[in-house]
Amino acid sequence: MRMSLLTIACVSTALACPAVFAADVDPEAKKILDEAAQAMRGYEGVSFKAKRSATGMLAPIVDSETTVKIWRAKGAKAATVMVDGRTKRPGESDKKQTFVFDGQKASWLDWDANKLFERPVGDIGFNSELTIARQTFLEEWDMENPFEREMTLGVLKKTGSDSVNGEVCDIVEATTAANDRNFTWAISAKDRLPRRFSRGTGKAKIFDETLNITDVKTDVKFTAKDFEIALPTGFVKDSQLTPPPAFGTPMPAQPAVPTAPVKAPEMGLPKGSAAPGFNAKDTTGKEHSLASMKGGVVVLQFWGPMFKPSVASLPKAAAVAEQAKGQKVTFVGIACREMTEGTAAKVWTEQKMSYPLIAAGDQIATDYKVAGFPSFVVIGADGNIAAFFQDFPGEGPLMEAIAAAGK
Repeated sequence: MRMSLLTIACVSTALACPAVFAADVDPEAKKILDEAAQAMRGYEGVSFKAKRSATGMLAPIVDSETTVKIWRAKGAKAATVMVDGRTKRPGESDKKQTFVFDGQKASWLDWDANKLFERPVGDIGFNSELTIARQTFLEEWDMENPFEREMTLGVLKKTGSDSVNGEVCDIVEATTAANDRNFTWAISAKDRLPRRFSRGTGKAKIFDETLNITDVKTDVKFTAKDFEIALPTGFVKDSQLTPPPAFGTPMPAQPAVPTAPVKAPEMGLPKGSAAPGFNAKDTTGKEHSLASMKGGVVVLQFWGPMFKPSVASLPKAAAVAEQAKGQKVTFVGIACREMTEGTAAKVWTEQKMSYPLIAAGDQIATDYKVAGFPSFVVIGADGNIAAFFQDFPGEGPLMEAIAAAGK
């Protein structure tokens, strides 16, 4: 594991860098990151605000906003850190987080259980809270070798300077040799602390995640009281500070308890169940409804332009549609997980698909319990589910399912 959690001790001015470097390293970029690593360890008290967001497919689910405080008390083996703010939970209310850890123990508020938990570092609850805190408190603050990933990735370069959140910054980017991943840092020219971090999918530009850091203060005189969590009204303290057993410690024998078999997640609606109705426009603006297709066999092809198996299945499905010509069967493509509007239509046209495409069909996929792409649903003339296939089943099985559904 390359990350050494919670060992944010002050070190000498020389940064311990890994022996292996990226194939193409800009010396100026390396110098900037070396200076940033020193700075992140060199201040006794630092505070800042952090906001995490994303583009593309991650935009609806990535949204965090916190205040972070870091205190390296003289003589302490590790820094004390507090993360206080909120994190988006899709489909639920935002998670409120007040989380403190000091290298040995952690404490946090659980607003669902109305408890103030205290646990040793390594506890499962601690690990969960730390993972959430990491969305705005980057692991580089407490790594033994900050920026090790960037130094060894493939290409490391300074791409220029820019004003980031009102601060003049040097911009350093690390990419893989294939340019399918990128990590970009904006490092303040004044105090050498980060002001922005982003990571993405390189030239594919499927999504980017960005952490903006503002209101940075480097001269804060913290005391232990600044990191105490007040117990809100109605909360109780749940303190269990006995460390978990060391790794490799034999566990006491436990009596065997029979367990129920794990049920696999349900994929696809059951055969014979009624197919959910839908009304949607295709990419040409024409309306389509399942009710209008009743009386004939319908094949719904769920796919996503970002999934390679999905795109690879398009010509195979088109070949089946061609074989089924003359039969009373309708093929409809349903695009899901589309990152950018128009992407699916572009791929559909490039593949010369002959039947209609409904874009942004995620709700239809949910109604049909489709979780993998591609998936194929065959609906009989009676309006009921006749067959469900996860992945392209092959021309023969799909044609057989179509023939059976039409009887």
